Amino acid sequence: MNSIFLKSITIQGFKSFADRLRIDLQDGMSVVVGPNGCGKSNIADAIRWVLGEQSAKNLRGGRMDDVIFAGSRTRKQVGMAEVSLHFDNSGGYFALDYAEVTVTRRVFRDGDSEFFINKAPCRLRDIQELFLDTGAGKEGFSVIGQGQVEQMLNLKADERRFLIEEAAGISKFRLRKKEALKKLEDTEINLSRVSDIVAEVAARLEPLAKQAAEAETFQIWERELRELEIGQLVRAGRELEEKLTAAAERREEREERRASLAAAAAAGEKACLTARLTLDGLEEELRLRREEIHAAETETQAREHDLALGAERGRHLLGERERLREEMEAGRERGAARQAKLAAERGRAAELTESLAAGRARLSAWEADWAALRGAGEKRRETLKAEIFGVLSRQSALQNECADARHSLAAQDKDDAQRLEEKTRCGAELERAESAITQLAAEAERNAGQQAELTRQISEITRRGQEMSAESERLAAEERAAGRKLEQIRARRQALRQLGENMEGYRRGVRDLVRAVRRGELRAEGFLGTVADNLEVSAAYENAVSTALGGALQDVIVTEAVRGQEYIAWLRAGRRGRATFLPLDTLRPGEAPKPELFQDVAGFVGVAADLAVYPPAVDKAIRFLLGRILVAADMEAALLIARRCGFRYRVVTLEGDQVNVGGSLTGGSEGARDDTSGLLRRRREIEELGAEEQTARTELNGLAARRSALVSAGGVLAAERDEALARRQETEKKKELLGLEQKHHLERRDALTERLKLIEFECRAGRERREEAEAARLEEERRALSEQKRAAATKRAPVKKSRA
Repeated sequence: MNSIFLKSITIQGFKSFADRLRIDLQDGMSVVVGPNGCGKSNIADAIRWVLGEQSAKNLRGGRMDDVIFAGSRTRKQVGMAEVSLHFDNSGGYFALDYAEVTVTRRVFRDGDSEFFINKAPCRLRDIQELFLDTGAGKEGFSVIGQGQVEQMLNLKADERRFLIEEAAGISKFRLRKKEALKKLEDTEINLSRVSDIVAEVAARLEPLAKQAAEAETFQIWERELRELEIGQLVRAGRELEEKLTAAAERREEREERRASLAAAAAAGEKACLTARLTLDGLEEELRLRREEIHAAETETQAREHDLALGAERGRHLLGERERLREEMEAGRERGAARQAKLAAERGRAAELTESLAAGRARLSAWEADWAALRGAGEKRRETLKAEIFGVLSRQSALQNECADARHSLAAQDKDDAQRLEEKTRCGAELERAESAITQLAAEAERNAGQQAELTRQISEITRRGQEMSAESERLAAEERAAGRKLEQIRARRQALRQLGENMEGYRRGVRDLVRAVRRGELRAEGFLGTVADNLEVSAAYENAVSTALGGALQDVIVTEAVRGQEYIAWLRAGRRGRATFLPLDTLRPGEAPKPELFQDVAGFVGVAADLAVYPPAVDKAIRFLLGRILVAADMEAALLIARRCGFRYRVVTLEGDQVNVGGSLTGGSEGARDDTSGLLRRRREIEELGAEEQTARTELNGLAARRSALVSAGGVLAAERDEALARRQETEKKKELLGLEQKHHLERRDALTERLKLIEFECRAGRERREEAEAARLEEERRALSEQKRAAATKRAPVKKSRA
C-alpha cells in the first residue's frame, strides 16, 4: 500500500502568522506544543483550509476574510493569506507525475481566492478531487479538531459508517456515484421532457401540414407578386429615365439662364462695388466736414468763452475805473486842501517878507558886525536843511514801512483768521475722529465678543459633531452586526427550507413518494403528508415526542387504505424503497390512559398526543401513535408512572429517556446532533427563525432610521458649523476692517493733533512778529519825534541868541 507523507507546511498572513513560516515535518509523529493562545489550533485550521474547507464557522471565524492577519499594536494588517502543503509523492499516491506535490491556497481582503497545484492555477474542485480517494480530504477526518473524538464515539451506526467510508478514502467513488445518479435523474427528466415535446409536436403535425401547404401557396403567390413588382419597377425605371432626360434638358436651359444671371450678377456686383467706393469717399468727406464743424463749434465756444471772460474783465475794469475816479476825486479834494494850506503859507511868507524887509533895514546896520556870524549861520542852515530833508526822507520811509506793516498786519490777520478757522475745523475733525475711534473700539469689542461666542459655538458644534460621528459609527457597527445576524438568520432559515424542500433526513421511499405527489406523478387526493409535516411541538416537549415517535415521524398519513396500496405498488414497481402508511379508515387507536390517574405523581407532564398541535383531520393518526405514550419530567417520575399503570404504557422523559412496555429502560446520551436533522425541530425552527428575522429586520430598520436621522442631524449640524465658520470669518474680516479703519482714524487724529500744534505755533509766531513789528514801529516813531524835537531845538537856538 502506498503511503502519503506531509513534508512541510508554509504559512504566511494566515490568522496569527503575520510573517512567512515554514514548518518541516519528519516521518512519524510531529507534535506542536505551547501555551493557550499561541496558535496551535491555527496550524490545524490552515491544513483544513487548504484541503478545501469553505465554512468560515469551521475555521472559527465569521467570514472568510477573518483568516487574514488583522494586525496588532505593533504590526499593520496584511492583505493576503497564503498556506501551502508540501506532500511527498515518491510512492505515486497522487495521480500526478511529480515526486513532490505542493497544494497552495490564497485569499485576499476583497474576497478573491486563488488555488494552485505545483504553482499552476487550478480550481477548488481540482484540489477536492485530488484528495478524494486519499482519505485526506476535508471530510476524511484527517484533521480532527476539539470535540470531534467524542462526537465520533457517540455517532449512530449510519453516521459511523459514513465516517469509516470517508477515512477509507472511498468518498470519491460515492461522489461519482452521486453524480452518476444525478445525471441519470437529469437524463430521465430530459427524456420525460423529450417525450412531452414529441407528443406535443405529434399533436401539431396536422396543423403544421396545413400551414406548410398554405406556406407553399404563399410562396407561389409571392413569386408572382415579385415578378409583377419587377415589371412594374422596370416600367417605373423607364418612365424615370424619360423624366431624367427631360430634367437634363431643363437643367441645361437652367444652366444657361444661370450663366446669364451670373454675368448680370457680376455686373451688378461691380456696379455695387463702385457705388460702395463712392459711398466710402462721401462718408470720408462727410467725416472730415463733421470734424471741421466740430472744430468750428469748439473754436466758437472758446471765443464765446473769451468774450464772456472779456466782458467780465470789462465789468471789472469799469469797477476799477469808478474806484480810481473816486480816488481821483478824493485826491482833488486833498489837493484843494493843500492849495488852501499853500495859500496860507504864502500869506505867511508875505508877512515874513515884510518882516524880512524891515529886518533888512534893521540888519543893514549890523551887516558888518554880523558878516562873520551870517556866514556861519548859512552853513548851519544848510546843514539843518540837509538834516530836515533826511528827517523827511526818513519819515517817508517810515510811513512806507508803516504802510507795509499795516499790509503785513492785514495779511497776518487774514492768515490768523484762516488758521483759526482751520484750527476750529481741525478741532471738529479731531472730535469726530475721537468719536469714531471710540465707536470703533466699542464695535471691535462687540465684534471680539461675537467672535468668541462663535468660536464657542463652533467648538460646541464640533463636539456635538464628534459625538454624533461616534454615535453614527456605533450605530453603523450595530447595523452591520444586525445585518450579519439577519443574514445568518436568513441563511439558516433558507437552509432549513431547502432541507425541507429536499426532504433531507427522510428515507428514500418517503422522499421519492412525496416528490412524486408534489410533481403530480401520483394522485394527491387522500394524501395528507408525513407525520412530521402535521406536527407542531414546543421545544420543551420536542425530545420527548421525537423519542416517542422515532421512525414513525416519516410515516405517511392517507385517508384510505386503497391510496396506501397504490403508493406501495408505485414504490415496488420502481424499486424506490419502503414507506409506512397510516390509513385513517383502518387505524384503530388503543385505549388511551387517563391523565387524572397520574395527576398526583410529581413530574407527570401528560399524554404525548395532548402535548402536540396538529390538524383535526389527522387526529386519529396522531392518537394512534402518541395516544398511549405518557411524558414525565425525569426517569424517576417515569418509573413511578410506569409502576402506577403496571408497565402497560410507554413513558418518555423530557430528556428522551423512556420506560418501555414491560419495564425495560432506554436512555443515555445521543451525542452531538445536527441541527438540520431533526424532523420535528425543522418546522419550529423555520417559524422561530421567521419571527427572529422579522425582529432582526425591525431592529435593522430602526438602526438604519436612527442612523439616517443622525446623518440628517449631522448634516444640519454641519450646515450650522459652516454657517458659524462663515460668520466667524465675516467677524474676522470685520475685525481686520475695523482695525484698518481704527488705524486710519488714529493716524488722522495724530495728523490733526500735529496740525493743531503747528497752527498754535504759527499763531504764536505771528503774534510775536506783530508785536515785534509794532514795537519797532513805535521805536522808530519815537526816534523820529526825538530827531524832530532835537532839530527844532537846534534851529530855534541861534535865533534866540541873535535876538539877544
